[in-house]
Amino acid sequence: MFTLNLEENESDYIVRFMLNMLEAVQTNEAVPLLIGRILINSLHMQVSDNEIILTPKHQEIALGKLESIRTEIIFDYVLKLNLSSIVD
Repeated sequence: MFTLNLEENESDYIVRFMLNMLEAVQTNEAVPLLIGRILINSLHMQVSDNEIILTPKHQEIALGKLESIRTEIIFDYVLKLNLSSIVD
């Protein structure tokens, strides 16, 4: 899919894919919270290991999906995606 030039680079593709997947599982109450936590932690680990670069553009996308994140994991979402300085 990445070869279809849907994103500028691999980091853009991974971040957008993970955030879209997270949004999808968060809007379905039948999906356990653990799945959302796994997605957030996976993304955070890739950023921490410098496998992907989290840009301000990615943070904007993450901020736009904030309202669809369940309240039980909102703290982790904001913390691990470095949205603390953007969100009150």
